[in-house]
Amino acid sequence: MSNIISTHPERARVLDEVHARPFEPIASPRTVRHVSLLAGLEEAAALHEAICQYANKAGAEPPAHDARYCVLDGFGGKLRWEQHSEFGSLTWDAPARNSHDGLAMVIELAKSSLGQIISMTRIDVLASTSDVNFEDIYDKRSLCVSEVHQGLALIATDFRQGDDGATRMSILNQGASDIAIGGLVQRLLEIETYRTLALLGLPLAQRTGPIVSGIEDSLAQMTSDLKDNMQGVSEQLLDEITGLSADLEANAAACLFRFGASKAYHEIVQLRLYAIEEVSYEHHPTLEAFLIRRMQPAMQTIRALEERQANLSRKLSRAANLLRTRVDVGLERQNRDLLASMNRRAKQQFRLQQTVEGLSIAAISYYVVGLIAYLLKGIDAPLQALSGYPHIGAVLTAISVPFVVAGMWLVVRRIRQSHVDDKSE
Repeated sequence: MSNIISTHPERARVLDEVHARPFEPIASPRTVRHVSLLAGLEEAAALHEAICQYANKAGAEPPAHDARYCVLDGFGGKLRWEQHSEFGSLTWDAPARNSHDGLAMVIELAKSSLGQIISMTRIDVLASTSDVNFEDIYDKRSLCVSEVHQGLALIATDFRQGDDGATRMSILNQGASDIAIGGLVQRLLEIETYRTLALLGLPLAQRTGPIVSGIEDSLAQMTSDLKDNMQGVSEQLLDEITGLSADLEANAAACLFRFGASKAYHEIVQLRLYAIEEVSYEHHPTLEAFLIRRMQPAMQTIRALEERQANLSRKLSRAANLLRTRVDVGLERQNRDLLASMNRRAKQQFRLQQTVEGLSIAAISYYVVGLIAYLLKGIDAPLQALSGYPHIGAVLTAISVPFVVAGMWLVVRRIRQSHVDDKSE
């Protein structure tokens, strides 16, 4: 069938994703050190180059240029590199007695181009024979101890940074397999990394909160002015609300990625806590109880600010629409008054035109009658001899006056009618 139907170009990659980043077996005792770095394209490329140099030094095969994950054996331990969408991570695990530090070597190879460290974690995997008292290692006020794998392992941490800047955790293996310990280590590293990334949205929310409050106060003042029906301020208020809307949208756009990422990372943390199936040990709180009590308010703050931004955007939109309606009504009122004024001027012009037409008829008739009088005066003697009346010319001139006026009226009416026909066309 594969010879008949073409294969989707991403099919192999999608199928391989299910098997990507498998759990590495971890024997006991062992020390695991992990660092996560916020890395853009340049930093990710520098980290990949450092991994290739490390592979060459360790005598291992370097990862492909488009690889996003690899595990390298060398120097008595394992180095795991993972590149995610926003950050890259390095994990070094080796026996507790191993003096070599593969993580430090990669960081030294990459120098200062690695990016910004967002989380550092150290996990000590202890054998069941180890004599350990977690209260002597960690801060009692925030110590969390849990049983996992039905009592086959204990995990402990206080989520505080040590002198080396790393969050320290301990796993006491009480009979779990190496694969189970490897999976547990991976989940604990992800919990620490993702809970830190999730909380990155909190400082941004705290910085953004006063800005949103300022916009809310300005909107309240503007709506109060609008309610008071102040005259002559609609356009000014509309400009101010448009400016507030632009500020809010720019602010929301700047927060969009970080807030969305925080919610996604928080969900991953919850999934990983659920996966380890921890049970409270003695009187100590579990990791989930500790993290939920501290992370939940932060996530609620982020969600609340997102809702405030969304609600404020809707309120600004409604206020802008109301002001636009008010401005449009004012413009329609001005247009109505303008049309009424133009109508009055048109009537005045029509009356003036009628007056001018009347005067023009009288004036033209006067000149035409004068021409007729000149004509009759030229033939006055023959007309008197023919008719026997001494004032026949004056009589004929007087008789012609109404006919001339009527003719001129018809001519002017015909001209005006022709203008009306031209406009209708």
